[in-house]
Amino acid sequence: MDLHLDYDALGKILREDMAKPVHHAAEKIAKQAGTSAHVRGGEVSIKDFTTDRAVTTVMFSQPNAEAIEAKHGLLTKAATSEGFEVKSK
Repeated sequence: MDLHLDYDALGKILREDMAKPVHHAAEKIAKQAGTSAHVRGGEVSIKDFTTDRAVTTVMFSQPNAEAIEAKHGLLTKAATSEGFEVKSK
């Protein structure tokens, strides 16, 4: 038995069919992170784009956002609570 992968179909699934579920998950993460008391005067936003797959980024914009994320892990905690595994590069 030979197995042949249809890479065009797999690419379509990753680019198109997964766009809404990925966006929806990012909205939930952004909403949860945005309710934190540490987000004073800042904003949690999302941005959709496509590479070889559907991508949505969740961003915390505030002058000291990196320090707040390092100390409190707002986005990390929100993502893990939604079932995502967060790894550092």
